[in-house]
Amino acid sequence: MRYLVLAGGNIGDTQQLIREAFSQMEQLGTIIRRSAFYRSEAWGFESDQSFINAAVLLESALDPENLLQELLRLEKTAGRVRSGNAGYASRTLDLDILFAGNLVYSSKDLEVPHPRMHIRKFALMPAVEILPDLMHPVFKKKLGDLLHECPDTSAVERLPAAY
Repeated sequence: MRYLVLAGGNIGDTQQLIREAFSQMEQLGTIIRRSAFYRSEAWGFESDQSFINAAVLLESALDPENLLQELLRLEKTAGRVRSGNAGYASRTLDLDILFAGNLVYSSKDLEVPHPRMHIRKFALMPAVEILPDLMHPVFKKKLGDLLHECPDTSAVERLPAAY
């Protein structure tokens, strides 16, 4: 199955943490494409630290739930500590499955396509860089169109390639 995975964070050397996570993901399957890095302000909370995000297209034999568990393990390896309180917070590394093929899936731990990606420019921009014509299986719109329609007005800056 092909997965679109978004990586991000704003604590520590985020670009290096994302590079390391992507390198470790190669043990879970084959990375077909990588986006550039993108810098954005915090979304959903206040932070002095900008976020860095990047996406990969990963082909893996893992099912979505098992891939999620592996991604959570990679987050923990990168120093991610999940707090019990609800809400957004700064973090070393966050790995989100945006798409799992054309699958529409929901469990207590995972929902794909990601339920809020269409309102987050920081998620859409790297996704569109990789798969602009991907059809969202719920909204029946291409990712490029979702980016054009995105209500998020926050600044997102594409950084020079640094892989």
